[in-house]
Amino acid sequence: MVLNSIILFYFILYTYYYAADIVVVRGICSMAPWGAKLKRKL
Repeated sequence: MVLNSIILFYFILYTYYYAADIVVVRGICSMAPWGAKLKRKL
């Protein structure tokens, strides 16, 4: 039961950091002049 909650906690933490990373990358892409080219590649 304790192990299950630890796994859930790390899963939420990982998802949060992954989502934040996407937001940061999109923010940089929209700000930078080369962002449009990079976004097209991704």
